[in-house]
Amino acid sequence: MKTVAVISNTTWSIINFRKGIILALIKEGYKVIAMGPHDYFSPQVSDMGCKYIPLEKLDQSGTNPLNDLSLISEFRKVFKEEKVDYVLTYTIKPNVYGAFATLGLKTKSIATVNGLGYTFYKKGFFKLIIKLLYSFAFSIVHKVVFQNPDDRQFFLDERMTSKKKTDVVKGSGVDLNKFSHKKSFNPNSEELKIMMSARLVKEKGIVEYFEAAEIVKNKYPKVEFVLYGIASENPSAIPKETVEQMSEEGAVDFKGVTLNMNETLEDVDVLVLPSYYREGIPRVLLEGLSKGLPIITCNSVGCKETVEDSKNGYLIPIKSPDSLAKKIIDLIELPVEQREKMGLASRKKAETEFSEKTIIGFYLKELSSLNQA
Repeated sequence: MKTVAVISNTTWSIINFRKGIILALIKEGYKVIAMGPHDYFSPQVSDMGCKYIPLEKLDQSGTNPLNDLSLISEFRKVFKEEKVDYVLTYTIKPNVYGAFATLGLKTKSIATVNGLGYTFYKKGFFKLIIKLLYSFAFSIVHKVVFQNPDDRQFFLDERMTSKKKTDVVKGSGVDLNKFSHKKSFNPNSEELKIMMSARLVKEKGIVEYFEAAEIVKNKYPKVEFVLYGIASENPSAIPKETVEQMSEEGAVDFKGVTLNMNETLEDVDVLVLPSYYREGIPRVLLEGLSKGLPIITCNSVGCKETVEDSKNGYLIPIKSPDSLAKKIIDLIELPVEQREKMGLASRKKAETEFSEKTIIGFYLKELSSLNQA
């Protein structure tokens, strides 16, 4: 029996984004080890039928590579003790230090770049170090997978990997059966429920969402705006307490964390994500597509892939609450039949482009090819 380690920078993301691939690997006869820092979601990992090993040395917010050297040892110890054959890594630190840990071992790795985040916003020496780390790590891994073509081109332009080693998948995919098509929409246009869900990070467009809500409610006071979000250790994170205060003083009802996104989306008429974060493809947008919701998001890397402008939603410029408000108002003023038509177009897009089965099939095929190599 071959052993696969699935590694991410949060155990929350393993539960929410990697469950499908883990279950598929187990079904295919692999022994699976899930690795991520201990958090609230850690007890749920073993329920999937895999072994959970908490990461003690992974500091999400740390930016000093020297402080992360102990993470290599932690990975390497697990790879040796568990006789890991293959590693699937996600996010920067598992991608980089997980690759380093395989040096001299028979362990083969596939790294997935699910967005660049804030990593390359900084300039100068920090950016140079990150480029060098990526370049070295990706010379070791057997495959580098990107979730949108812009990110792959960026890495190729910066000479951090080679084209023959790379491939592109459309995000993490979505379970079309679990996120089944929403059947009913609010027929009263002036009482629509607008939702945003994102980690509480500035670049996700949190502030722009609040400002747009104020503008819309001046014209349509009965429209409901809700925000779901989990705290983040990102350097540009907005503290939960700050968001709660913004909610008390503003037009958006902050709901905190949802443990059932499918059920949450069932009660929503429009999904919004004004993100200018370097996304892979945001999972919540894929879930919104699958539920058959009109989508409003930014014409930015990772987000633009989910919307055909004016067909299943609207694309807006980044950092523009006025544009966001205008498009929300446009949706409010559409006949309900037209909003439903947009929703049907979203569902169709999910079915033809973003099925989780297709994404999982890609990884299973890659692992099979490594097994034969």
